[in-house]
Amino acid sequence: NLQKIIKELLFILTLKYSCYICTVLYITKLMGKIISFANQKGGVGKTSLCAIFANHLTAKGQKVSVKDMDIQMSLSGHREDDLKVDPEAKPSWDVEFVNPMDSKEVAAKLQAWKADDSITLIDAPGSLAFPGLVPILKNADIIVIPMTYDHDVLRSTLGFLKVVLGTLQVKAKLVFLPNRINVSEGTQEELAQQRHNADILKKYGILAPRIKQSVKVKRYSTIYENDTYLEKAVAYAFEPIVELIKK
Repeated sequence: NLQKIIKELLFILTLKYSCYICTVLYITKLMGKIISFANQKGGVGKTSLCAIFANHLTAKGQKVSVKDMDIQMSLSGHREDDLKVDPEAKPSWDVEFVNPMDSKEVAAKLQAWKADDSITLIDAPGSLAFPGLVPILKNADIIVIPMTYDHDVLRSTLGFLKVVLGTLQVKAKLVFLPNRINVSEGTQEELAQQRHNADILKKYGILAPRIKQSVKVKRYSTIYENDTYLEKAVAYAFEPIVELIKK
């Protein structure tokens, strides 16, 4: 009986130790990950999706740091406005503005972000003319490209890809994130064109499930977690990004 008890205790200890090792290895994989939300076409929801994804990750217990590199400081401004409404709020992630014009500063900060124990999310500047965008793209582990299927947006997105994959030869994993999609609009011809455009994007990276046009997505918060309705709207679309982070 004593031997049986000892064997059972050893089994339990081994199991707990294995779980501990797996957890350590899993966290180590997540450390220093840099994810950039980028596209040279404005109005695709780059800033809002970056903030919503930060909330999505912190709700899962992941430590996140957000960098605002948009010259308009949209994300930083949103955080300031949110805190004016609730000064006592304790956001689950910090946001830091980084000057997109200073490539040397960005390059230096990148080293610190890679050594950090959190996932760094970057709301990238909306133009390749900003010098700081190049080191961000070249050092990112994942580039999330919010987009719509509109002709102008797709054309701009493909132009962005030409620079990212051709000129800069970026090695990051690419995730195309269709956003603000109105599922009730579109003729048969337009829907067929959307499917064709989707096939084009799949040649370059992962095409995430679409995020439908919704008031909930527009009304995001930088100080509170995503509510149930917002999570339901984005969770499925975020799954491919989360899976890439784990690898």
